[in-house]
Amino acid sequence: MELPESIQNLFGGDNTKAMLATSGLLLIILGLAAYFLFFSAPTESSLTVKVTNDSGQGMWMAKVSLSAAGQGENADSGNKLSVTTGRDGIAVFGGFQLARK
Repeated sequence: MELPESIQNLFGGDNTKAMLATSGLLLIILGLAAYFLFFSAPTESSLTVKVTNDSGQGMWMAKVSLSAAGQGENADSGNKLSVTTGRDGIAVFGGFQLARK
């Protein structure tokens, strides 16, 4: 397989050098993409939850946010879970009490 002549000319017309350089560049790009996708922790994630009664009718919405440790006010407290709701009461998710307003 030969690269286009314009790319080969960047490396003195040597197709082998051009192939190695192109492969190396692609490897660096893929490595950086993998790092940012899999190894860097998100600073905050949020989920909007719709609360329904037993018959399936929507009652109210809650926004659940998780902030990672080491960011701002949560630097010393570890991960922090916060819940914002539009009404008074207790927010329960999966049988666990998340917040009380």
